[in-house]
Amino acid sequence: MAPDRNYFRDRTQQLEYRYKQAKANQLESKVDLRHDFTDMEAQIGRAKMPPSSPNVCPECWIMRHREVLLEPVASDDPSRFDRWICRAKDCGYSEDRRTGLK
Repeated sequence: MAPDRNYFRDRTQQLEYRYKQAKANQLESKVDLRHDFTDMEAQIGRAKMPPSSPNVCPECWIMRHREVLLEPVASDDPSRFDRWICRAKDCGYSEDRRTGLK
C-alpha cells in the first residue's frame, strides 16, 4: 500500500502556507528570497505529483527531489501492520502500513 494520499495533500497545504508566509515576510523586510521561493515552488509541485513508486520516501521526494526507497523493518505487531522507514541520513520518515491480516 502506498503512502496515504492525505499525506501529499497535507504536505501541499503546509508548503503553500509556508510559501505565502515567506512572501509576506519578504514584502515586509524587503529581503531577496528568490532562491527560497524557487525551492518552495518546486516542493509544492512535487507534493502535488507523488512519485511513481509507492515505496519512495515521500518526504525525500517532496523536500529534496530524491527517490530514496523505504525499507521494511520489524513492527510491534506484524499481524496488523508493517513499518517502513527511510534510511536517508537527513530524513527520518517512517510509516506504518496495514497488513490486512487481522
